[in-house]
Amino acid sequence: MFPSGHFVPSFTRWVLVVALLFWGFDAFFPSSSFNPFSLSQVLGGLIFLGLLVGVVVAQIYRYRWVSSPAQRQQTKWVVYGMSMGGGGYLVLFTIALFFPSLFSTGSLGNLIKLTAAYGLVLLTPLSIGLAILRSRLWDIDVLINRTLVYGILSVCVVGVYVLVVGSLGALIGTSGNLVISLVATGLVAVLFQPLRAWVQRGVNRLLYGQRDEPYTVITQLSQRLEATLAPDAVLSTIVETVAQALKLPYVAILLKQEDTFRLSASAGELVGEPLILPLVYQKDAIGQMRLAPRTPGEPFTPADRHLLDELARQAGLAAHAVQLTADLQRSYEQLEQRVQERTRELSSLLEISHTVASTLHLKPLLGLILDQLKLVIDYTGSSILTLEGDGLVFLDHRGPVPQEQLVRLHFPLK
Repeated sequence: MFPSGHFVPSFTRWVLVVALLFWGFDAFFPSSSFNPFSLSQVLGGLIFLGLLVGVVVAQIYRYRWVSSPAQRQQTKWVVYGMSMGGGGYLVLFTIALFFPSLFSTGSLGNLIKLTAAYGLVLLTPLSIGLAILRSRLWDIDVLINRTLVYGILSVCVVGVYVLVVGSLGALIGTSGNLVISLVATGLVAVLFQPLRAWVQRGVNRLLYGQRDEPYTVITQLSQRLEATLAPDAVLSTIVETVAQALKLPYVAILLKQEDTFRLSASAGELVGEPLILPLVYQKDAIGQMRLAPRTPGEPFTPADRHLLDELARQAGLAAHAVQLTADLQRSYEQLEQRVQERTRELSSLLEISHTVASTLHLKPLLGLILDQLKLVIDYTGSSILTLEGDGLVFLDHRGPVPQEQLVRLHFPLK
């Protein structure tokens, strides 16, 4: 049934029935006439061999044609652990077979052999446990949660009971008193529910972060945003807060620019397929929030989704404010640039006007016009020409060509 919990192929359920009958008769009626498997040792051996082969064939079939990539990885862990355990045990058995004197009873070699043997056998359940825990197989989170809660609760209850009985017994000077036991039992009963709630919150926070405390998460986010003065740090604060509060390996915010989404802030590294939540402002999608699950392939619970939807709404408002700030900053920079350009233009015109008003000489005036024009339009070359007869001639020039060569040129108008 490993690792999905289902019989694959479906007829293997009958193999399990045969296996249960075989081991049941072998355990409770090993030599009875009611045991059909004891009639022939050959028959029992063949059935035992068939069961082992059936297990191997079922796993190969499942691995090749049914298992998902995650389930194949789980199978690899178990096969690896069993192979290492079985191979090591075989090597140990072979050494003991050829060198029995090394492992005589009571010797250091015998202690080492037994320790190694049990350690190798332990590799099989450890590999199964690793495959289950790494992939959250069969809703193992629920089992871990309940085990931690009631395990810690049991220790606390026993501790409180022993502490009360011991303390009152020492004060009164007697032990085994029924009144003391009743007082301790009553105190445990009164403390049980608040203690269980406190332990449950602690375990939930350990496994899921602050998923069950949505108002606390939102309050923390608001406080951190209030303390963040720089607009470009707002989105980074949001993704870091969400990742820390929910114990997520990756959180990112992407803002919409034209027809694409571009990464604006991220925390952690993406592993697996992320959950994508839209960031909306007044029914307009302005971005996305992408979140990786705590473990690849693990779905987000309804409690997770409820909190994430609220956080996405808050992030949408913050992202819109960031976009407005960025747009305002760009508009200000463009306006400032236009003012500077206009100022240069007006300064050039003013300088030319002063020159025109102060001189009647054409040559300095034309040179000043070309020089001022360079401040307005960053040209490579510029010339002023005048009409003489039926052609154009150069009056002044700025550029890489020497002016002496241009002065001699004449361009007929036709």
